[in-house]
Amino acid sequence: MKSSQASAGFTLQEMLVVMAIMGIVAAMAVPSFRDFAIQRSIAAQITDLTSALRLARSEALKRGREVSLCPTDNPSVANGRPKCTNSRDWKKGYLVFIGSIYANDQYIRVQQPYSNGGSILADDVGGIRFRPNGVLKVGGARTFTFKPPLATSDRSYKTLEKKVCVSSTGVLAPC
Repeated sequence: MKSSQASAGFTLQEMLVVMAIMGIVAAMAVPSFRDFAIQRSIAAQITDLTSALRLARSEALKRGREVSLCPTDNPSVANGRPKCTNSRDWKKGYLVFIGSIYANDQYIRVQQPYSNGGSILADDVGGIRFRPNGVLKVGGARTFTFKPPLATSDRSYKTLEKKVCVSSTGVLAPC
């Protein structure tokens, strides 16, 4: 006997088809979302470092003194002052201060380490020093490479890598 009322709800086959379609869409969306999250993370790191570089340059011009920016292994030393390191790795944090590199005269900004994966590598070790006229003191132009997590083991991540160049005149630009 058939009921005069139409059956309400979904059949098992309809539910399986919907779940399969949702699984396919999710499988396609997850890698894109992961790349988007990595791009946003790298963009935030680029913004932080370029703003610190601009700050250092503008402070050198404003104060008429040398202002330095350098990487550090431990920006939050409890029983002392953070120190510059002679490293290419800027992901552990960096310092902006008035004075010469390794003297750590007066801090302007202390950047804490980034918790996400990836790296920020300079093309040379040590820090950057801006003269009172805003140009770099030593070494000429510098390049910073922002690498996503797994950049060394996953070739597809190479496309997410970004670079920022600092010219010898102190001008910043993507490169």
